[in-house]
Amino acid sequence: MTERPKPPTTETLPNDPADTEGHSQDALDGFDTQQDLTPTPSPEEQHDQEVRFTDAEILGKSFKVRLAINEGVTATLNEHKMARAEGYNKLSTPKNKFLERRYEAAEDKYQRKLAKVGSSRWKFINNHHQNAANRAFAKRNQRFNAYNKHSDMMQGRIDSAKQYAERNNELRRKKIESYKTIKSIAEGRKELRRLRRDMRREGYSHKEVNERLGMIPQPGETPEAYTKRRSEFQQRLGRVACARETVGRETQRVERQAARARDKQAKVEAHLTNTIELTEHTKAALDKANRGLEIASHHAARTAETVQSLQADIDTMEPDDPRREVAEAKLTKAKQTWEAYAVKQEDMARRRDKLQQEYGRLSRSIDSQSQAARNQARAAKQQEASRQQHHDDTADLRSRINQEQATIDQQVAPAPERNEP
Repeated sequence: MTERPKPPTTETLPNDPADTEGHSQDALDGFDTQQDLTPTPSPEEQHDQEVRFTDAEILGKSFKVRLAINEGVTATLNEHKMARAEGYNKLSTPKNKFLERRYEAAEDKYQRKLAKVGSSRWKFINNHHQNAANRAFAKRNQRFNAYNKHSDMMQGRIDSAKQYAERNNELRRKKIESYKTIKSIAEGRKELRRLRRDMRREGYSHKEVNERLGMIPQPGETPEAYTKRRSEFQQRLGRVACARETVGRETQRVERQAARARDKQAKVEAHLTNTIELTEHTKAALDKANRGLEIASHHAARTAETVQSLQADIDTMEPDDPRREVAEAKLTKAKQTWEAYAVKQEDMARRRDKLQQEYGRLSRSIDSQSQAARNQARAAKQQEASRQQHHDDTADLRSRINQEQATIDQQVAPAPERNEP
């Protein structure tokens, strides 16, 4: 067997340019003793890494996103658990009905046997009836226990699914409460860092800042008491910050609702105004159509009278009368005119009917839109009252927040007797 050629190592490579003498340049081409052997990622991989580290991790670290995902997963699991229990109960329903009918049949048989006990004057017959009733009672109890056990099993599936959902909801509630506590502490630390920056910017040293903020143990204070005091101070700051943010968001929400109600009221009123104007134009067109129909009917009636008079004159004339041709020509023209007026009258009648329908529809629309406008005005008024009530209700809360903030500011305020450098 022929041995495979070994790859060149750094020991076989020349370290000194003087040592390259006697070696061919072709043998050294393609070798770089300082070449970086780390693979370079492609542009697609770099873009994927940027997206992963900018979107996926940011969203993954968001508690609200994780809470929404957990809520969706929990709801899906609860529905799956309940659907599974209901599905198994549907499969068990025929057997449950069968056991119920068996129990009812045994109950009826026991009642029949019990009714025969003591009905005879012969003792051995009464004893036979009593033994039959006892056997029927035992069979009835056996079937009742089987039916009750099967029903309890089906109900237990539903109860287990409900308990599973309640347990998941309780865990989610505890997680939200824990998040609120953590957020309060985080907001307190953030506020504490802001206070530190402000005091350091005013020229206080680290020791003076810690003394003013109470972030150093007091003489004779145990570590547990110091940790508790520091945590309470941070939570106090966080509660103030969270309360201020919550009140601000709630106020913005109420303001947005009131603004949307006002905008919707304006749109409804504008639509009502346009409908009223369109109804007035339709009413004017309907009146004009009625007048045109009356005029056409009048002209048609007069033309019909003319046709009748000409026909009567032609009937009284002799066949060889020279005036007969002139009268027949006038009659033909009068009939054509009458037919034209009849067609025009029909068209105008159809237009009048169409305008009447449109006018009726617009009138009904005005009634409904007027009711909608009144309802929307009432809703806008309620929203405005709710906004004012919210402002009045949160005024006390704002004052307490401001007082708490003033107390904290006073606690960490610079000492008046300190001499500025």
